[in-house]
Amino acid sequence: MEDHRGLLLCPEANIAYRVSGQGKSLVLCHALATRQELWDRQRAALSRKFSIVSFDLRGHGESSPPGNGDYSFESQAADVIALMDHLDISSAALVGISVGGEVAQVTAARHPHRFERLMLSSTACHTGPARASTWESRIQEAERRGMTGIASATVSRWFSESFASENAEVMEWCRQCVASTNLESYVGLARVIQAMDLRPMLGAISCPTMVLCGDQDHNTGPKTAQVLAHLIPDSQLAIFEGSGHFPNIEAAEHFNRTIEKFVG
Repeated sequence: MEDHRGLLLCPEANIAYRVSGQGKSLVLCHALATRQELWDRQRAALSRKFSIVSFDLRGHGESSPPGNGDYSFESQAADVIALMDHLDISSAALVGISVGGEVAQVTAARHPHRFERLMLSSTACHTGPARASTWESRIQEAERRGMTGIASATVSRWFSESFASENAEVMEWCRQCVASTNLESYVGLARVIQAMDLRPMLGAISCPTMVLCGDQDHNTGPKTAQVLAHLIPDSQLAIFEGSGHFPNIEAAEHFNRTIEKFVG
C-alpha cells in the first residue's frame, strides 16, 4: 500500500502533501489552524479502499505562507488542482471541513469536470454581519495575544462538552495545532472567511454533493448547513447527533461510513 509524502513547489507557496492507499482518489481539505493530520482517522480507516490525498493549506503545517500574502479561496483552489495535476489525478472525490469546505466549494465550482463527488462538513458559504463581527474579535484577539494565547478558547469551540471532557489528549493535540499555526496565515485566511460570499457560484457545482454537520456545532451547525444544501444542486444533508464542529473526530466511524457509502 502506497504511503508517500512530498512537497509541491508552487510559485506562490510550497504545499506539503501525503498520499496513502490505492483506489479512487479522495482529496481532503482541513480546517483553519489545524493541519492535514486532522484526517488521520479517515486515512487509517479508508486507505484500504481509497487513495487518500491530504495536504496542508497555505501557511499551515509544513506548507509555506504565500510570499504575496494571497489566502483567497480561488488561490487555494488552484493549489488543489495543481496538486491533483502533480499526482496525475484526473478526477477525484473532494472532502472539505470548516474552511477546507469553503476551499472545496470554490474548487468544485471552478473546476466541475475534476470532481465526481463533493462532501462539505461543518462549513458555510456566506458570512453575515454578526458572524463578520465575531471574526473581527477573533482576529484582534489573535493579534493581541498570539496564537498560543487563543489556542484554548479556539479549541473549546470545536467539540461537544462531553467529548471534550473525556478526550484530553485530542484536546491537547488541537491546542498544539492552533498554537503552532503561523499568525499571519491565521489572520490572512480569517479575513477571507470574514468577507466570504460564495452563494453566487454554488450553482456551478455539478457533482453529487453531501452537506453534513454536527448538531452541537454552534458555528456552522444545522441552519448553516441547510442553507448550503439548498443552494447546491443535487445535494443531500446529514446531521450528526451529539457531535460538534469536527464530526470526523468525534464520530469518526460514522463519518467514515458516510464517506464510504457516498463516494462508493
